[in-house]
Amino acid sequence: IAGTTIPLSFLFGFIGLYLSGNTINFLSLFALILGIGVLVDSGIVMVEGINRRMKDNVHIDKTEAALLTIREFSSPIIAGTLTTVSMFAGLFIVSGVTGQFIAVIPFTLIFVLFASLLVALGILPLIASVFLKRKSVSKLEQKQVMYSHRLETWYRNKLEGIIGDKKKEKIFLWGIRAALLLALLLPITGVVKVVFFEQSDVDYIIVEVELPEGSIQNNTDIAVRRVEEVLYTQETIASFLTTVGAGNDFGSGGRNEKIANVFITLREDREQISTEILEDIREDLAGINDVKVTVSQPSDGPPAGAPVSIKFKGSDLTELTQVANQSAEILKTIDGSINVTTSANNNSTEFVITLNKAKAAAFGLDPLSVSSLLRTAVYGSEVMSLTSLDDDVDVVLKLNITNTPNPDPNETNQMTIDALTRVELPTPSGQTVLLSSLVDVSVRESSAVINHEDGDRIISLSADITSAGNAQEIQAELTKRINAELFIPENITISAGGETDESSQAFIELFLALVVGVVLMLAVLVLQFNSYLHTKHVLSILPYSLIGILVGLAVTGNSLSFPSIMGFIALSGIVVNNSILLIDMMNANRRRHPEKEIREVVIDSAVNRLRPILLTTLTTVVGMIPLTYADDLWAPLAYAVMFGLMFSVVITLVLVPIAYSRKPGPVGK
Repeated sequence: IAGTTIPLSFLFGFIGLYLSGNTINFLSLFALILGIGVLVDSGIVMVEGINRRMKDNVHIDKTEAALLTIREFSSPIIAGTLTTVSMFAGLFIVSGVTGQFIAVIPFTLIFVLFASLLVALGILPLIASVFLKRKSVSKLEQKQVMYSHRLETWYRNKLEGIIGDKKKEKIFLWGIRAALLLALLLPITGVVKVVFFEQSDVDYIIVEVELPEGSIQNNTDIAVRRVEEVLYTQETIASFLTTVGAGNDFGSGGRNEKIANVFITLREDREQISTEILEDIREDLAGINDVKVTVSQPSDGPPAGAPVSIKFKGSDLTELTQVANQSAEILKTIDGSINVTTSANNNSTEFVITLNKAKAAAFGLDPLSVSSLLRTAVYGSEVMSLTSLDDDVDVVLKLNITNTPNPDPNETNQMTIDALTRVELPTPSGQTVLLSSLVDVSVRESSAVINHEDGDRIISLSADITSAGNAQEIQAELTKRINAELFIPENITISAGGETDESSQAFIELFLALVVGVVLMLAVLVLQFNSYLHTKHVLSILPYSLIGILVGLAVTGNSLSFPSIMGFIALSGIVVNNSILLIDMMNANRRRHPEKEIREVVIDSAVNRLRPILLTTLTTVVGMIPLTYADDLWAPLAYAVMFGLMFSVVITLVLVPIAYSRKPGPVGK
């Protein structure tokens, strides 16, 4: 019966998504899978409450049992749902590309959570009052009741041995504090790596070939054929598509005769993951060193730029280029970096023709007429248009500088500087004069593109990372070595860019999202309990859930990433539900039985709530299992929730009773 919460909640959730203009995509489906384990929590509490009342009192009317359960659990269920919604609502703070990428996740979850609340309080009691049986009619159900009773008895005995024993309470409290400290050392010591998004196993690899500036397309085609010969020997490749004259949209992009890209599709039955295949291809293509060959793979995460990226900002382009090139040499020596490049690499060499105005004036020539003739010589000039029924055809006049018989119009701009300076210029007097007698020719570096930011010029340095590399560590080491080994002029500033810049902003905003979520949760709990002390008891579990998360990431070999931190935020909204049920039950028992001692109330309430707490935890953990197989990108989130919740429920069942028994505080009537 509790399982009907899932399809009914999804139904109302889909209606909400439709009305809000959202679509069903990978991320919204991921959010639904994430919500499966959370949705049934309220349903389990309601059904278990109705079932317990009917089993404890065989004479009670089913409808009355349902109504009494609604009165008892409606308040904590609403509070628990609102606390979970509060944590997910904080994710709307995340901005930029990452915020747009994950926006549909909290949106979908909030819809289905409110839908599950409606189902739990409005529909499930009706279904349960009709279909639940008063007595255990099957052996399976009888065994279930027997094992539940054994578990509750064991739990009661453990609590009775701890609650009231100051020594054991102190040992437990200091033990979990020490465990939290040790867990926090895992990412600090590098046992758990810190990344932005894990690189998942993808089905595509991209190879880009780049020749020096000014290279013609025929030479690029010849170079990329050498790459193709290597790819033909790779057994893991199903097919590949080569494009000459353009970069790939997942790579550098753009159109230029000097670049080409090969889009590789990997075999579905391969045994290696894409990262391992990429490393093999890089090693096989290492012999092609006369052209730039870049091998990369697309990421499932948001587009955040190169993994390692640094921007140099200043006014002097020469100084910027020098510092960027020196920094690039340092980056090449850092283990884990690959495909090191700077935006200054696109610079080319150009001839500069300077007109001697005095000499030109002596022959009656002016700069405009000379430059116009030179443009016609190199590029041609449009002299007329021929109009047809379908289109207009431009007629371009070009100068045959080399005096070749029957020249190819497409090759007339292929010339030497000597041939160009031998062009004869007609003068107003009817004579001709050689261009070389009027101009000076020099060579200088030319920037294909000059980027600006806030009025200053920018040169960027970027690199990819190998499978063993860590972007955060490489970026930190690069920045440290640049400041230590290079002389940086005062007018040049250095800043992080790419994935590091995006990840830093995203992590800061995730922390703000956590703060906002906790503040909203605090407001809900204070309204629920009308007590700051009881609210403190509920929230006391939050930091200790990090123990399970970090240990789980270390055990499974996953990194502390953006998705795993999202898992902590999601977990924060889930784990407090168990604490809310415990505290609410303790308060209710104190109101009903004011004559009982606090210790007895605490133990009875904790034992009474043991089964629904374990069931809701089990359903949430089982609901996370499909996410560990769905996609490598989101597996850390699933592991964070699973391990964090499993550890948190153990801590909750002991920590909350200890905290409440020590400081029970007053309860309202």
